[in-house]
Amino acid sequence: MELPVIARREGRKMVVFSLVLENRPGAIARASEVLAEAGVNILAGAHSVSGERGVWTFFAELPEGVDGEEISSRLLELDCVKEASVGGTPAGEIMINDLTRGYTLMGQETALMRWAWFSRLLEAVKDQWGAAGEAFIYHMGYGAGSSVEPYWREVTGLSGRALAEAALNVMKAMNWMKDFEIVKFDEEEKEVIIRIRGSLECRMAKERGERGPASNYIRGVIAGFVGEILDHPVIAEETACEAEGADYDEIIIRALRL
Repeated sequence: MELPVIARREGRKMVVFSLVLENRPGAIARASEVLAEAGVNILAGAHSVSGERGVWTFFAELPEGVDGEEISSRLLELDCVKEASVGGTPAGEIMINDLTRGYTLMGQETALMRWAWFSRLLEAVKDQWGAAGEAFIYHMGYGAGSSVEPYWREVTGLSGRALAEAALNVMKAMNWMKDFEIVKFDEEEKEVIIRIRGSLECRMAKERGERGPASNYIRGVIAGFVGEILDHPVIAEETACEAEGADYDEIIIRALRL
């Protein structure tokens, strides 16, 4: 899914629209009819709802002779459109969305980072500090995973294996992995085995031509999260890795013996 953040202009007359709509059936359809009548082509966009209002933001291609401000005025004539803004900052061959001031997930503020940036960040830490850098990345993940477990336990109302499965599905939805399997979840023995396919770190390692255990951050996040579920410090070992040619990453989480 393409988020309405930056778009290639490709010679098109492009703008960004942001509409505040009533949250009711047909509101987007009615606005779309106005755009279609004017020959406006809707490009990448997103829609979110809070209470009785929704915000629909999208890039749009305007035909020659059509003015974005004029379209905005037409949209405001609809009773379901409460606000209509038009903008967009051109920068060479791209258009930047200058109307959206932030992104959220379930109301929580979220920052976006391109794949290539995160890949280079991990690579730089490993290049600078070697094995110590990999351990650092793991412990960053562990701290993150343990800190968010209480939030997800509260919003889902789940615990144990079901909570772990929910968290893994969230990570899958956020493109951190392509799929997963919980092979074992033993709360008494405090041992958990999880297999991951398409880990973002393994995919990045393959792109960089690296071999060797690669899932340090994601392994740490999962370990920290599971440790909170088990109410005990844990350690996570990667016993199989796609970056080494395995069919999946296998992460074994066990209680840390103090």
